[in-house]
Amino acid sequence: MLETALRAALHDMQREQIRQLIASALNKTAYLARTFSLPFEVQDHRSTLQGQFSILMVDMYDIRSAKLSGFGDVSPGLANVLDPHVERLIVIIRALMDVLTAPIWHLVVTIYYLSFH
Repeated sequence: MLETALRAALHDMQREQIRQLIASALNKTAYLARTFSLPFEVQDHRSTLQGQFSILMVDMYDIRSAKLSGFGDVSPGLANVLDPHVERLIVIIRALMDVLTAPIWHLVVTIYYLSFH
């Protein structure tokens, strides 16, 4: 999602500069940690990602054709064109959320399922 936000808000050159600056900061941090034998902390961002995916899921439900009628007239054929794609995105988002919480065997089943649908 951050990548999408950066892509929308920044020019290619700005994105590249940001990536380079972040890489430099990470390299310098790693150097200092090694040099001074500093302990490091690995942060678990799964709950943050789950929250973002939950918000995205709500957004997906809100853009289905039935919900769009609350904003005005909707073409009768829109459901056939839009809804299957939105439903597929919902399945993918659920799978991403499962990846964040499921044991490894479940991930294999999810990947297998998604590869055939």
